[in-house]
Amino acid sequence: MTDMIYAQGSKTQIDIQTALESRETAPSNKVDMVSSDVASRLLSERLDVFGTEIESFYMKDKEDRDSAPRPCLAIKAPAGTGKTRHILDLVKRLNERDSVFKSLYLVPSLDLAEQLKEIASDSGIKVRVIRGRSQVREDADPSLPEIEQPRMCQRFVEAEKLSSLSLDVKSHLCIKKKGKDNNEEKKCPYYDTCPYIKQMEKFNGLSIASHAYMSIKADWLSEDKLDLVIIDESFWQSMLRHQQFELSEFKKIDKPSRQIPLKNYQAKADMSAVQIEDAWMEDTLFHHEWNGIVSKVLSYAYVEEKDYFLASDFTDAGITADIAERMYRLEYMRLDRPNITPDMSDGEIADALKDAIKQDVFSYARFWKNLSEELRVRVSNDDHKGVMHSVSMDWSGKPRILLHSHKSAKFTTVPTVVIDADLDKELTTEFLPIFRDRDDRFFELNVQMSEHVKFTQVTNTPLSKSTFSPFGDKLPLATMRKAQYARNRVFDAMKNIAIATGLTDDGRALTPEQQERKPLLCSYKAIGDYWTGQDYHSKRREQNAYSPIPGYDGRYDSLPANEDGLAFRDDPDSVPFDFAHFGNLRGKDQWKNTNCNVVLGRNEPPVSGLEDTARAVFYKSPSEIVFIDANEDGNKFLPRKPENIPTKKGGIHTVNVSFHPDRNVDRILRQIRESELTQAIGRARPIHRDRPLEIIIATNVPVPGLIPDRACTYEQFIGSRSFECLMDGLLPQESQTAHELFPETFRTSSSLQAIRKRFDLLMELMKTYQAHNLYEVAYKVMRNGKSLTRKGLVFAPEGVHTIEGRMSRVIKEEFKISDIKCAGEYVEEIAPTFKTKPEDYVLSKSQISARVEVAKGDIKLKGGYTNEDIEFCVHEYNEMLDWIDDHKCPGDDFWSKFKSSRGCRFGGCDFEGVMSIDRTLEPPKYDIPVFPFQVFRDYAFEGGKLTWSSSDLDEVEMRFWLTCFKEKYSLTSEQVYMDFKRYMMSTSFENMKGRVLEDVPF
Repeated sequence: MTDMIYAQGSKTQIDIQTALESRETAPSNKVDMVSSDVASRLLSERLDVFGTEIESFYMKDKEDRDSAPRPCLAIKAPAGTGKTRHILDLVKRLNERDSVFKSLYLVPSLDLAEQLKEIASDSGIKVRVIRGRSQVREDADPSLPEIEQPRMCQRFVEAEKLSSLSLDVKSHLCIKKKGKDNNEEKKCPYYDTCPYIKQMEKFNGLSIASHAYMSIKADWLSEDKLDLVIIDESFWQSMLRHQQFELSEFKKIDKPSRQIPLKNYQAKADMSAVQIEDAWMEDTLFHHEWNGIVSKVLSYAYVEEKDYFLASDFTDAGITADIAERMYRLEYMRLDRPNITPDMSDGEIADALKDAIKQDVFSYARFWKNLSEELRVRVSNDDHKGVMHSVSMDWSGKPRILLHSHKSAKFTTVPTVVIDADLDKELTTEFLPIFRDRDDRFFELNVQMSEHVKFTQVTNTPLSKSTFSPFGDKLPLATMRKAQYARNRVFDAMKNIAIATGLTDDGRALTPEQQERKPLLCSYKAIGDYWTGQDYHSKRREQNAYSPIPGYDGRYDSLPANEDGLAFRDDPDSVPFDFAHFGNLRGKDQWKNTNCNVVLGRNEPPVSGLEDTARAVFYKSPSEIVFIDANEDGNKFLPRKPENIPTKKGGIHTVNVSFHPDRNVDRILRQIRESELTQAIGRARPIHRDRPLEIIIATNVPVPGLIPDRACTYEQFIGSRSFECLMDGLLPQESQTAHELFPETFRTSSSLQAIRKRFDLLMELMKTYQAHNLYEVAYKVMRNGKSLTRKGLVFAPEGVHTIEGRMSRVIKEEFKISDIKCAGEYVEEIAPTFKTKPEDYVLSKSQISARVEVAKGDIKLKGGYTNEDIEFCVHEYNEMLDWIDDHKCPGDDFWSKFKSSRGCRFGGCDFEGVMSIDRTLEPPKYDIPVFPFQVFRDYAFEGGKLTWSSSDLDEVEMRFWLTCFKEKYSLTSEQVYMDFKRYMMSTSFENMKGRVLEDVPF
């Protein structure tokens, strides 16, 4: 590990340990770990106090309000604490007190805005969603292609162009009222029916919009028209602004397009023609002179191959903040000001705008604006000489000047609430001045996870994006195949996790409940692109097929045939898990019922991107950023430091985690990396959980505040030899048997024993979610004339009657099952709740005779008999199940498990629903659980007619369920004796004739 690092622009060494110790401590008003119920109560109480503060604030007269501090509150609390519900309760309270109270609720996306609108409306709040000019109308037909769906503004393209020219869109495109320069009102032909204009009408209630409206200048959403602003989820990344321009183009200061047009001065009516020409000439010379000076400054950095600038580079050349500010304004004077009025046709407006936009104006103007703002705060010193944050250089290809800044929030004086699971105090105050020097306005809740949640973390690798998605046009095919192999292993691992966490493997379509409980994989967007055919190489392949690309060699064309994850594109319903990618997780609630949430990898940006983000955030901050210098190859790498990941069982795993030595850049890193892990975990709502949830963190980055239940390696997460054998049909208990049945999996007779000493994630999940489908089976095989007993574990989701068939897929010799026991904690989950009622329930026994032939699983009737004979058996069986449903105890789900596990057989062959029960005898009159012995009889064709029969497997199965039944209800043999006697009287099991009742193990 690197102990020292050089600050960019100097030879001063920065001690890494010193950098680590300088990190910010936790926010104030932090509440120690509490339960979800306590957290919800504390949050409600804090918002009640805040609501009182708002009411008191607006009770003051205007003069007192102007001098009083604005109420504000920043809440950091994890997903699932009811933040949204409590905020809406606050809004409802304020609206009830003041019917004209106006609130603006800002969320990350329009989809989340629609979800919030539905919740608010159900709460009785008057609410609307605000859409931008280019967004699809609320009443649009979703079946239409997006490009054909109507937008909020018919002229949204022209509106965006006018906005980029810093022109008022409303007066140029919407309506221009009568004035001294306008004899009559001019309106857009779509004005009266425009849904965007309708939004501008006065509205008292809750308005919901995207984070973009934090910086959009809209008079109808100005501070003086709002009483409360609510900002939900992290917003600061939406405020960042990155631009660039080529140095070679900037240096062409003599080009005609770089000149300021004289006509742009003609509108100054208070000046004579001579004065106008003099002003234009003065500005032109000034503009030309300082463009030349700054071009030299920028060129010097390129010659020296620096990717940074010092404040002294500009100030030594005579450039001051005031000069830069003037140059910023002069750049905008280069723009043509088109003469556009709302009553013009679309064609006339398009022609007027065609030559008005000069793209370089905006980047050059932003360059000067950045210089102006940063030079006012940047103070040079002997150590770092004031490294500039807002301007840098990239000379890896054509030399480019990079600009970094952020937009200013337009809400600075209105009462504000910020709610975010990953809220950072420094970032909040950087963007929202209302919180500066007000530490008491930050409120943090730490909430305990549900006891039903188990965490597993991979500790031996961070799993970088390049493992699954290497980038490049001409990478070796072997490199791409290696990445594809890594993706396919993840796909297979998720399918196995789906089975291990409750989904069966019998190929049946998933039920709605199973669809909700499918595992969720949160990972890199690039993986999802490969699995949906949206990756770079797939798009290139499609483009080449449509129109040949020069130089396209098709080296990767064979890869899609082996991409298992393309099932997401071809048949998404067949994939037993869901996928979501980093950066698109916040606020989503559709996975709250999942059984398992897997977070694969970590969202760690490259050093250059990380530092550029920090430049944009802190470009006006007086504190300097310590940058990492590139190595000899021009690459930058984050240093690493050891951190411990403790487990709840007392184990400690030391991992090396990357960090940035600058506290502000490291803050950005943690907001992007750790916070995204927290967001991914929160999608499964682990706080409010009343049934098992498994969260697997497949990266070795420690998650703040989280102590895993267990740790594993990536290989232990990705697969399990024991699980593979179990899916094949049998996991042997004896090592020698495992070697004999699976020689490729267990290469020696001691392999199984060695594997059992290691942690097996999939088998642990099977014990939690599939315990009722796991059976310990004892069976006998003949070897050298001797009967040998073998044992193993069988996974039988379709029922105990399928165990023999599953085992036969592995055991290629004759065997006989001698005993079956449930391998899991079955008593509380599986045992029946079948209680009798005082009333009689009698159904006549039907004697059915028929000659039948069983072939390939189908039942064919001969001798003139119809299907009605068999249909009656099915009907009678269904009647029995209905009777069970009517008489089971509320809250007990035994029969749903019993019916799914106990299959029905006809003549020894699998056939769904063909089984009967003898109801000629009335149920007993006492109110105790009744064991359904009749279920363990099968119809068989003997002597030309249907009779009762049984098999050894039936008897073994009945023993198993009877044991479960007795343990569940603490019953004695005497208590079930009468039921068994009645059962024996109504059956004719050949293998039970001559036995005494005591032979059956009660």
